[in-house]
Amino acid sequence: MIQPLIITAQMLRWQVTCERRIWLDEHGSPAERTAPDVGTLHLIHQGVQHEQAVHEVTTPHATSVPVKNWSEAVQLTADTIRHGERGLLGATLQADVHLDGLPPAQVRGKIDYLGLSRSGNYVPIEIKRRQRLMVADQIQMEAYIWLLRHLQSLTNSGVFWLGRGANGLPLEVIEHEYDESRLMQALRRVVELCVTAENNPSVRLAPHCRMCHWQDHCNAVARNDYSLSLLNGLPKKTIGLMKRQGIRSLHDVVKLEPDDLKRVKGIKTTSGRHHAHACAWVENRPIRFAEVHPACNQDVWFFDIETVVGGENQDTVWSIGWCKGDRQTVAIMVAPDDAMHTLTLPNGHHIHMVENYHSAWQLFEEIVSTDDEPLFHWSGFDASNMKKFAPATYGRLQHRLFDLSRLFTNTVQIPRKGISLKVVAPYFGFEWRGYDFWWDAWQDYKRWLNTRVDKELMSLSAYQADDVLAMVVIRDWLIQSELSS
Repeated sequence: MIQPLIITAQMLRWQVTCERRIWLDEHGSPAERTAPDVGTLHLIHQGVQHEQAVHEVTTPHATSVPVKNWSEAVQLTADTIRHGERGLLGATLQADVHLDGLPPAQVRGKIDYLGLSRSGNYVPIEIKRRQRLMVADQIQMEAYIWLLRHLQSLTNSGVFWLGRGANGLPLEVIEHEYDESRLMQALRRVVELCVTAENNPSVRLAPHCRMCHWQDHCNAVARNDYSLSLLNGLPKKTIGLMKRQGIRSLHDVVKLEPDDLKRVKGIKTTSGRHHAHACAWVENRPIRFAEVHPACNQDVWFFDIETVVGGENQDTVWSIGWCKGDRQTVAIMVAPDDAMHTLTLPNGHHIHMVENYHSAWQLFEEIVSTDDEPLFHWSGFDASNMKKFAPATYGRLQHRLFDLSRLFTNTVQIPRKGISLKVVAPYFGFEWRGYDFWWDAWQDYKRWLNTRVDKELMSLSAYQADDVLAMVVIRDWLIQSELSS
């Protein structure tokens, strides 16, 4: 007996975002897979926590019974529907599908919550931490509706719960209407990818790649092929348009003039940046293509923030670090229940302890207001956080705020994918002491709040100091660089 292919709802999501993931899982070498990094695990953990928090408020009486295996979970779901239970967490469904000209397949899905509507029908409900609905979400929902229709014939819609408010309830509820033709097209494509080893989709690097165990493999293929997807900020649609115009690799981009790229719909003001980035990859060196912003030549402040993860103080600062060109780093740290004081660590690093994030922003403003020099930060996150949680401070400092990541990318391009501080600074030789991921600093901070042990304080303060010093290294390189010939 031929065993059917197993097609999961997650694979249908990948059909929208990355067909190569499906093909590699079926035909690639397991030895080329890599384990998820700490950042990926954290994002997964955040999603699980969000779902649990929403369930606690919205579905306190839903059934959730431990099961030993997939078959038992499928049977439990069928029994729940037959007995008319109020709802089921993690409803598990499966059904066979027969597509003309293709081997038999079995579709499987696990729904966040199966709710009982007033009409007596069960409705699949998907819970998303984000507030923006994606096409992949819709395809996944259609798979759940199709599966549920095998147990109750009147299922024609599903519901998305997006985001979470202060009361724990979803910020937005969106009903989704079933589109079977779209689902069947996606199913057919997934099965084709699984059964045809020669059907190897090309590499397209994108932000979602960081969640994939094939990331390192695809990065290597992209570099070897000089893939257009190595260019930062180039949408999938634009890459398609470039290929239709005969621009198929970074070598093709280099042969053009920056103005030639403007003929591609979607590329106008960024033509110089994309051309310089292609040159950086092909020549394997930094390409400075514009004049350095005048603010870089001043005695600027560099600052970086760390923010709370979860709880009622979500996204508020727990630390603000800074320095000037002398590289003498200082920090403010939120230490609830402590009187305001300054602590000097054994490594000479000064930390001002304050009781809450309001005091942190107030003290930061007081310190940097000793002059009117520019305030450099990396990406828009720090400035937007100040604007949200300390609007008065933001209003007074706004004219001094400069996003160094934007100044950098508008001036120079390096042969790297991504523009995060952790990508750019190491290219210029900077290394973080100890760990180099914010999640580890957050964990040390939480431990320190309970223990007040200097070991955790030393580690997390060194991490933030390095985030600040990394910006100094990048700025210094900028002002010492020369325009590329």
